[in-house]
Amino acid sequence: MLKSISGADSRRLLREVAELSTRGTALRLDADLAARYGKLTGTAFAGIVAGPNKVMRRVARRDLITWDADIRGYRMDPADAEIVLERLPAA
Repeated sequence: MLKSISGADSRRLLREVAELSTRGTALRLDADLAARYGKLTGTAFAGIVAGPNKVMRRVARRDLITWDADIRGYRMDPADAEIVLERLPAA
């Protein structure tokens, strides 16, 4: 499933979210994140997240990356995060 996620930003974000999710935290959507990805606003991240979630919905009928409104950031299930880190090479 991870092989079919081809967008560089999507793969990079997926790995970042996975790394933080294994530690029980989330990737906050803030100005620093937008700057690191070369985006002017946070709305660009909806498209970056859409790719991996579309693939996961097709395979497992659920999202891989979820929005945590309480901290304004992205999370994933820790078990999914372990699989992502195991199978998705670091950039």
